[in-house]
Amino acid sequence: MLLDFGANWCLDCLVLSHLFEDQTVHPFLDANFHVVSIDVGNWDRNLDVSQTYGDPIENGIPAVVILAGSGDVIASTKNGALAMRERRPRGRPLLPQDLGGSKARTCGSLAVYAALTLIPW
Repeated sequence: MLLDFGANWCLDCLVLSHLFEDQTVHPFLDANFHVVSIDVGNWDRNLDVSQTYGDPIENGIPAVVILAGSGDVIASTKNGALAMRERRPRGRPLLPQDLGGSKARTCGSLAVYAALTLIPW
């Protein structure tokens, strides 16, 4: 099972969601995982689920947890590997200024990669 923690205001979360639907990625995920999307809202939804799996959202979203058939965590992005490097405080949505200036150059590499190569604009 692959748990995908995110929110609809999070650019990197939206990019990851589109990546999961990519014609190359989707068949692999479908064959190997049951993908469960978990909405954390504005850091006010499903936090109990996050805590159950070691609080993978502690360092930002998106966050992914992979579970073995037994339910044990075998991999996690708890270190914030998929999240923006300059994490916004909990409860503050993405603001326009987060996308400009130096922050645009420091956003998660996943969003930049997907935006440039995978998503038709």
